Amino acid sequence: MSSEPVFDLTLTQLSADLKKAAADLPQIQRPGVSRKDLRKLLAAAAALAPTVTYPLAPSIRVTAGAGQFIVNLKEGRLQLVSWTVKLSPIANPSVDEILAAICGEEFEPGADLPDAPSSASSAPGSSRTKRVLIGVGLGAMIVGLNTFTFLQDRKPPKTFLPEYRMVEPEPSDRFRARIAGTYQTGTKAGDRQLQIGREGGITWIKLGRSGGPADRQEMTSQVVTTAGGEALLTNRQALITVRDPLTLVYFGDNYTKVTK
Repeated sequence: MSSEPVFDLTLTQLSADLKKAAADLPQIQRPGVSRKDLRKLLAAAAALAPTVTYPLAPSIRVTAGAGQFIVNLKEGRLQLVSWTVKLSPIANPSVDEILAAICGEEFEPGADLPDAPSSASSAPGSSRTKRVLIGVGLGAMIVGLNTFTFLQDRKPPKTFLPEYRMVEPEPSDRFRARIAGTYQTGTKAGDRQLQIGREGGITWIKLGRSGGPADRQEMTSQVVTTAGGEALLTNRQALITVRDPLTLVYFGDNYTKVTK
């Protein structure tokens, strides 16, 4: 029998019960959180999200068996991102959808609800009737699935990103010139660095024990505008947002500018 999964949480700008968000709250570690308690905390975060306003950027970092995730409280709702797991595409995820993604499961609304009893199943001759209905139902399901697939192939892809639109070339160039430079979370092993180029190139580096790169990722980006202002949308489908003139936010972490 498999054991119940547990999750390690890091709360940033949040109280332990997720009923308050404030910039002066210390970072809180909550190891060994059960699935049931995680859902309660996510529900509390969803209730708190509409009260969060800029420049607050509260977040929940979740380490799970399926990978690492960041749940951001932003733009009045929860936003889920991950740099270790390719998430199933869905817009504006609910608490249960976020929980399913963190647990590495497919979310099916109402899947845990018991079926309502049917009186027809106990009637004489119901077995033959059920076989006929099942055959008809399977045929309809196949047609429905083919139609659904046809329509889905023509829909634009959904993501966990907030709504955004592309920015025209001239304002894009001005934005890139304004934020170009090197930003980092710190100088110790495990800290991260972002190098933002004026032409749209981005280099993400994780520092090793010697101070050199332990991991390195090259990315491209486009300038987009969201409800929170202009941002960089990377080819990894993640946003780099601007908190203030010297601070960028990437996957919930603050990167402070160190060079132009």
